[in-house]
Amino acid sequence: MTNAILPTVTSANLATVETRETRPQFAPGEQVRWINEYGVDLGIRTIVSAEVISYSENGIGYKIEPHDAYWFAVPENQLHRHTEERNSIA
Repeated sequence: MTNAILPTVTSANLATVETRETRPQFAPGEQVRWINEYGVDLGIRTIVSAEVISYSENGIGYKIEPHDAYWFAVPENQLHRHTEERNSIA
């Protein structure tokens, strides 16, 4: 068993990610609301990067900030588009 590090999504390898049936929903710099798998609202975060991960429903995860575990990519299904004017999720 190997423990390979999965690649970060960049313009150079985005085509590889796109062939996985889905594209990243969020771009670096976008604000999102993080609601974890238990339904706990962890607040508004900023997307730093997207990467391919094995523990997400669609294989996409995001590095976000602020985040205590900066090395951990949050699965895409836990992030929701944030709309500032309503201070809610879209």
